[in-house]
Amino acid sequence: MAYFSCEWIEYRGVLDVLELKFCCIPHSAGTKGFVPICKFDGGKLPVEEILRERKKLRELNNQDGVDSPCKGCHWLRKHDWKALDGHSIFSQIDISNFTACNLRCNYCYTFLHQDWGLPKYGYELIPIFEDLIENGHLQNGSQIDWGGGEPTILKEFPRLQEMLLEKGFHQRIFTNAVIFSKEIEEGLTQKKVSIVTSVDAGNPETYREIKGRDAFDSVWKHVSRYVQTGGDVTVKYILRDGNSDRENVKQFIEKCKEIRVPAVSITPDIEELAQGTLTEETLYAYALMVHEAERHGIPVSVRYEYLDHESRKLSRKYMPLSRGRWFYFVYRFRTALKEGSRNFLRSTRRALKSGRTKSAIRTAEACLERGSCDLDTAHDLLAHLSAYPSRDLRSRMIEVLKTLDIPGKQALDGGVAALGISPDAWTTDGKPGYLVIDGGASGKSGVRDLWITCSADPDEMPITLTINDDVRDITYTFRQPERARIVLPEIPAGRNRLCIVNTDKCWVPKEGEDRRRFGVHISTRQ
Repeated sequence: MAYFSCEWIEYRGVLDVLELKFCCIPHSAGTKGFVPICKFDGGKLPVEEILRERKKLRELNNQDGVDSPCKGCHWLRKHDWKALDGHSIFSQIDISNFTACNLRCNYCYTFLHQDWGLPKYGYELIPIFEDLIENGHLQNGSQIDWGGGEPTILKEFPRLQEMLLEKGFHQRIFTNAVIFSKEIEEGLTQKKVSIVTSVDAGNPETYREIKGRDAFDSVWKHVSRYVQTGGDVTVKYILRDGNSDRENVKQFIEKCKEIRVPAVSITPDIEELAQGTLTEETLYAYALMVHEAERHGIPVSVRYEYLDHESRKLSRKYMPLSRGRWFYFVYRFRTALKEGSRNFLRSTRRALKSGRTKSAIRTAEACLERGSCDLDTAHDLLAHLSAYPSRDLRSRMIEVLKTLDIPGKQALDGGVAALGISPDAWTTDGKPGYLVIDGGASGKSGVRDLWITCSADPDEMPITLTINDDVRDITYTFRQPERARIVLPEIPAGRNRLCIVNTDKCWVPKEGEDRRRFGVHISTRQ
């Protein structure tokens, strides 16, 4: 009988760090998905509980007018789902019970949400697979997917590889290839293992910025050795802001051609999908990468499992490139015209207010000369800067806020000082907060991380944060109460930066005596 369900619910199981899950698919703008089964900390799998929760979820998904964790997901479909053979309850296991890694990718949830306090390793895997195999719960020919973290650095990895290879299960291993694995090499040679390596950069500089480590050359060396086995090797590229430029895309494909990579896959950054921040440059990069790969005879695919129908359509916006490059040219031309108009209007406004801006600059210089500045004056100057951006005024305000003892200024950790936020570090009453980031003490360029928290009730959402630092605008939309890591653009050695923090609306606690209108909480601590 046909009913609504999906492959994850019917046939798969996810071994997560703290629990068992039906799936690892986010959907509905990132507010739903990753559907849990039960808490789990190792040992034998609770088979009866898994089957019971599977049945409950099926029933919930097939009730009209009732919401479920799955409704709204593009995986959910009506189908005649067949039971597995014998005592089998899984035909695929996804291993994600660890977050241990030797990289620091700036798009990874363990990096963005380090405050979740996830353990590096959840529980031993070998007893689980021994039990599954002994009791026939894992169907013959099942697939094992390794996620994580980086699986090759786990102590259990070599022994578990031996067991799974011996039993004939096929494995797909997501590895960053920072270290070379003899076990993977053997599995590739036997054609019982396939690997996916996410490089995400076309040159060492971008790799270091995206992945947090200088390992570009060694990764390609190890991938080349894997390719030489003749096994199933795919090199993946997560297209996102920061690596979608033409140079990175073309350099990446050239590297794939050089070592004769069998296949390339492209995938979106799920954080950007959830935030709705995919840029036109990134969308164009999809078409460009497909074109470049096909031009060099490299099989290429876009992985659509995280994309709903609209997102899939969007990812193909500029495909094929022969047609799409003209649409992108028109987009760039129109954008340039709009930006030119905006710049003209800004220049006009600045010209009209130039007298006030010059006066503000003189006031800031006077504060520096006498070594004192009151809070009202500082706020007035910053408010003028927010309304009428001026690099001259910005540079002087950096010095004013950095060097002067202004009442109400807070020294946050990591060379960051703040003004315009409450003593408990909240932006309030719809007013902006101002952060001065001091890079003067460092002998090298670097980045600063901010931790931004929004604790509003879900019905107050969405609330959008904007951080402007005169380099680019950073936006983050809170759709649920959470704490998010914001990575600011690199600050050159010896330089300082002033950031203006705004939210599009405020919220008021429904309980308690504090009736301030809150925006976001700002911290430099994890």
